[in-house]
Amino acid sequence: MEFFKPNLYIDFMGKRKLFFLVSLGALALSAILFFVPGPNWGTDFKGGTEMEVLFKRDIGPAQIRGALSKIGQAGAEVVASAGNPRQYMVRVGAVSSLTDAQFNKARNSVKAAFRNQGVKEFSVSPSRDKFIVRLGRSAPDAEMQQAIADAGLRVVRVSSQTSRGGQQRYEIVLEGLADEMLAGLRRNLGANVVPEQPLRVEWVGPKAGEQLRSAAAKSMIYALLFIMIYVAFRFDLRFAPSAIVGVVWSVSVTAGVVIAARLEVSLSIIAALLTVIGYGINDTVVAYDRIRENMQRAKSKSFPDLINLSLSQNLGRTLLTGVTVLFNIGAFIVWGTPSIRNMAITILVGIAITTYSSIFIAAPLTEWLDRRFFSKQSPTSGRTSSAKA
Repeated sequence: MEFFKPNLYIDFMGKRKLFFLVSLGALALSAILFFVPGPNWGTDFKGGTEMEVLFKRDIGPAQIRGALSKIGQAGAEVVASAGNPRQYMVRVGAVSSLTDAQFNKARNSVKAAFRNQGVKEFSVSPSRDKFIVRLGRSAPDAEMQQAIADAGLRVVRVSSQTSRGGQQRYEIVLEGLADEMLAGLRRNLGANVVPEQPLRVEWVGPKAGEQLRSAAAKSMIYALLFIMIYVAFRFDLRFAPSAIVGVVWSVSVTAGVVIAARLEVSLSIIAALLTVIGYGINDTVVAYDRIRENMQRAKSKSFPDLINLSLSQNLGRTLLTGVTVLFNIGAFIVWGTPSIRNMAITILVGIAITTYSSIFIAAPLTEWLDRRFFSKQSPTSGRTSSAKA
């Protein structure tokens, strides 16, 4: 299938100054958006608790927020599921309701209750929903549960085992933040509305979120580095910088759109940005292949003319590829879950932006680098330029 006539010729290079200015403006705007208002970090990166609940009856998000406010979670985020009007995602920025004061009170209560046995260890898990206690001599589980309850904490269960030397190790599982929120919803909305158990509960600590942000940044840097090495070996060193600049610009502007749209930045969004990197370099490599072929076929043409010819010849292929991707990604946007939908939107926007980048950034920048730094060694050095930078 051909959208355009075989002899189509569009002067892309003649407008490159205009498109460079537009591209710089888009990049500057994206940089500003990264600081103001900044990314809408999801639970994966900023830490917090995420609970998915399927209510027994139809209920509005305002009612859920009102019930959460009554139990001290006024800042909770309530997101409805597109597939089911009764299913909601509830997110809060904390991973536990256990405060330092409550921890100290529980530790003092245990030390007072088991003074004779000797408290060798009293610690809390990273999720702050479980105590680890080690005594010099064993004591009944019920007494351990009572000591924690005396500190004002709700205990789900206590399990113990005897370790070497006769010491007794206890695991005291507390009522978690998700359990507290669900119990609070049940008290305020009714047991006929709120289920006994959530569909899913996930938590990420602040330290883990920081590590994930660092790992996400490193993954994109490594991807760009290896892409530059690949392009340098596949084509020529003069092609690699332009390809990297084009891909970096595409990812930066795509991230700017994600921030402007206030999409939640989660691991799925990072996966989408990595997909954009791969698609962008593929689009650029296809354009470079056609340019290299035409350098051998039309040696009398100037390099800007070769770029115009090559991009014009590839235009039909670019549109067909984009439309095909649109049909596939569109299904996820319409019927996907919120997380999948955000990922699909990011990929769709990124593909449109990388298409622009391969035509109006990577190829013209290659011509400028060729003329500015490689003209003496370049196979295009014998040609005359039909456009001035």
